[in-house]
Amino acid sequence: VGPMASVGADGVLTLGADCGVNAEALRAVVEYMYTGTLELLPATTFDVLSATNFLELDVAKGLCVSFLCDSLRPETALSMVAAGAHYDSAELEEGARSSSRVCWPHRV
Repeated sequence: VGPMASVGADGVLTLGADCGVNAEALRAVVEYMYTGTLELLPATTFDVLSATNFLELDVAKGLCVSFLCDSLRPETALSMVAAGAHYDSAELEEGARSSSRVCWPHRV
């Protein structure tokens, strides 16, 4: 599976302590997988995005990206450009770039 996780002989996926997915984010993702509802909070959205990206849950990842795009503010726009590139999200990166251009037209 990779350096952050392993699959045992019993088929159980085990995430390493250093996998970058915290318990609250994992709880939200597991709840999403069972209910189709993804709870996103400003304090946990990046962790949930990281988990959905790692687990390749594209629809849930898209929900995180939409939440972040809707939450863009001038003070977060530049870091969102970097996050969009890190998580391979053209939508987040372009949304953040557009927001940044409004605030700092000669910087982005």
